[in-house]
Amino acid sequence: MSEQLGIGSLHTVLDTLEVGIVILDTHACVLHSNRWLARRSGLTAEMLAGRPFVETFPAAQGSRLEQAIEHAIRDRLPSLLSPALHGALLPLFQTPQDRDRERRMQQMIHVMPLRDADPKAACLIQISDMTANISRERLLRQQTETLRRTTTQDALTGVANRRQFDETLAADFLKAQRNRQPLGLMIIDIDHFSAYNSHYGRDQGDARLTELAGLLKDAVRPGLDLLARYGGEEFALILPELSEAEISHLAETLRLRVATQAIANAASKIAPHLTVSIGCAVMQPDGETDIHTLLSSADVALYQAKHDGRNRAIYFSPDDGSFKRCD
Repeated sequence: MSEQLGIGSLHTVLDTLEVGIVILDTHACVLHSNRWLARRSGLTAEMLAGRPFVETFPAAQGSRLEQAIEHAIRDRLPSLLSPALHGALLPLFQTPQDRDRERRMQQMIHVMPLRDADPKAACLIQISDMTANISRERLLRQQTETLRRTTTQDALTGVANRRQFDETLAADFLKAQRNRQPLGLMIIDIDHFSAYNSHYGRDQGDARLTELAGLLKDAVRPGLDLLARYGGEEFALILPELSEAEISHLAETLRLRVATQAIANAASKIAPHLTVSIGCAVMQPDGETDIHTLLSSADVALYQAKHDGRNRAIYFSPDDGSFKRCD
């Protein structure tokens, strides 16, 4: 290569490249480095020439990069070091401001043996700046996650939205049907919430919805249950594998938990504080039943709780059509 192009011409070509280039000899000392590397490292070719690479860049000592250099010189094997796996190995910076903040550029590093070059040259290190690529990938992931949350998450409370509720209920219903297991559903309504909003204002109403969502979330079994905002002031809990006794006890526990928060509600006609009415039901799906039976059962139980005076939890049995106050 040196005979065809000439050392001076070769170095000129390397200095025009928009990647970092370091050429090492058989002792892993620097034979040449280009202008790109000088601008990003603050070390000129003259400062690096003749010095061991890992002495000049102590961050490389004991790293995968040092191993890759060894493999290239000794075994004639190339290596590729991605920023995803190896981070920003070398102290290289896009701008002086980045250097001051110790914000290294993201680096893709190729280490290649040199077979046909100058006999002294044993290894070439090529460093590409991947910062912009990784920033774009990170932004894309953030946008994807934001889109996912927008389509499955209630914007105000952070719990699942109605769409996610419908999809999860359908999936859990089929699973319960297949495994012959019970599936529970609970619908929770804030009593006289319209009056609360009118009296205290929409901002306070939104704050109470968010607060209630957080309180209910504590009752959710991670990876099994789903809490969703079912309507304006209604929440729903999908509760797989719970018995009638278990869901009744949970419903009453949640009702009492809300009541004991003693959140003032001067607009309420039943208590001086915020209360909830809860309807719940459990069924073991079979080939004769469908989701609407379970939804209707919980909804009917909620209607009965309101009819009986609110601030109570009612269980409805889809099997015999009976109501029972939860305890």
